[in-house]
Amino acid sequence: MPKRLYILCLAASCALLLSSKAQSVTSGPSPVTFLLQKAYQCKIESGQVLCKGQIGSHFSSPTFSPVPKANKETISLSGGQSHLCILKSNGNLGCLGDNTRGQLGIGSSESAKEPQFVKALRGAVRSVSSGENHTCALLNNKTVSCWGDNSQSQLGVTLPSAGTFSVSPVPLPLSDVTFLISGEFHTCALSPKSSSCWGANKKGQLSISHKLFNQPPIIKVPKKVTYQSLAPIIQMSTTKENTCLLTQKRNVYCFGSNSSGQLGTQGVPYRKQLDPNVNINEHPPMSPTPMLVIQNDGQALHDVSHIAITPSVGIALKKDASLWGWGTLPKGSKSEPVLATPLKKLSTKKKIKHMQTNQSEICFIYEDESHKCEPIKLLIN
Repeated sequence: MPKRLYILCLAASCALLLSSKAQSVTSGPSPVTFLLQKAYQCKIESGQVLCKGQIGSHFSSPTFSPVPKANKETISLSGGQSHLCILKSNGNLGCLGDNTRGQLGIGSSESAKEPQFVKALRGAVRSVSSGENHTCALLNNKTVSCWGDNSQSQLGVTLPSAGTFSVSPVPLPLSDVTFLISGEFHTCALSPKSSSCWGANKKGQLSISHKLFNQPPIIKVPKKVTYQSLAPIIQMSTTKENTCLLTQKRNVYCFGSNSSGQLGTQGVPYRKQLDPNVNINEHPPMSPTPMLVIQNDGQALHDVSHIAITPSVGIALKKDASLWGWGTLPKGSKSEPVLATPLKKLSTKKKIKHMQTNQSEICFIYEDESHKCEPIKLLIN
């Protein structure tokens, strides 16, 4: 049986979680057993899925409660704005929640209160990745199929009859894929020799640009990206308009929008190429080129073990258990973009497996599968 891969993807934020022993982008990631969304949280306990919050209008609970018919052999979770997909150990994929854009992949646009199997991919799914209203699956043969909303080419294909969504999986012209990762309106497929992305790219969030960084706003079919040169990549985290990478050297690179200083840099020379009057010390609005995140002491952010980002803030956990943040940190009545700044040192003795964020919370998931969540604003001294 092919080795399972696990990708955590949210409409607000997505993280590709490689194992701590990862040596390259082709290494296996850790299983995802906890999912943090804007409106809901889910976790796996003994193969059963428990959720709290609101998954569209189809699941609601103030406390962690069992999801109907999701009580056996679940190994990974992936969720969008109002839908949830559940991967079983036998390669079956079941999805529930809102389906108005076909994001459940069940052949119709009928929403579901309990998991409905994606019959077209029965037994063939290796991992799953969700955007706001679209879903993509990596199959056992290392190909990719996507379904759901295609209004910004999130599916990487042109649908017949000018359709804006697909209720069934559509195959993409990709092979030898090892990982998928999705933002709200885009997806990227990583492979050992090259990586490709498609979908929304208005802010350079796909790391794809034209001459002089003129951004094509939408990439309609998979296109090669520039960050492959930074491999080996240990972790990735993405939002609607940003992506950050953690390299094997334990440095962090970010690309996409920088409207809130979320690239962690004070300026880049290429802005001068576009407009001679631009002050290169100002925060550039965007960069399709990965930018090295800088600490407030001028050094590159280093010794990082985990990363997680929101649309305006980046957070890194260092090996010494210190948390660092960059971008527009929520501090008092004034919030201005900052370089990577120390926030606090974690006091827990538990080993952290990975971190997740939405726009207001950060959650730490430990090796024993327990978790702790707290408001991001409480991290700021």
